Amino acid sequence: YPTLFPSTTLFRSNNSGGTAAVGPVITITGQPVLYPQITNLTTGAFIQLNSSFAASDTVVIDMTNNTVTLNGSNARNFVVGGSQFFTVPAGATENLYFTALSATGNAVVTYRKAYA
Repeated sequence: YPTLFPSTTLFRSNNSGGTAAVGPVITITGQPVLYPQITNLTTGAFIQLNSSFAASDTVVIDMTNNTVTLNGSNARNFVVGGSQFFTVPAGATENLYFTALSATGNAVVTYRKAYA
């Protein structure tokens, strides 16, 4: 279920239809993006990256596998202390917020239904 959101946007991640929690996969692209952060406003959990990314870069945050990649290479070293990978409980709708200091860029959120 891919959904595109520009930075400084509130969006909802809806885990309907499954019976297990899922971790969204968030792909960040676009204009130069400075210190992007995804915050789960429902739980307070967030993940922030301590770097600036070029318009040609693709950053993928995989909440299920607890990984971050930059152009296909490991970029876990950019994760800021205090950040948490998070999941969306089965049947829940979570309010997520995408921000970046540069106020540019886009986040595409995808997830798959999971069954326990």
